Amino acid sequence: HDNQSNLSFSVVDVIGKTVIKEQLNTLSNRLSEMDVSDLNQGVYLVSLTDGQNTLQTKRLIIKR
Repeated sequence: HDNQSNLSFSVVDVIGKTVIKEQLNTLSNRLSEMDVSDLNQGVYLVSLTDGQNTLQTKRLIIKR
């Protein structure tokens, strides 16, 4: 599957601004980690895409 190499995730804030965007390494089986220490408290949407389609979107809530 060529599209599996294009997997990426993005974190978007409530006003629609992308605050994090990273490519995923699909060759490894380990969990991906993302540093959210720079993000302000609030609600964000994390989306997984394959370059063309959004595969999954989850809500991320940061409380400090």
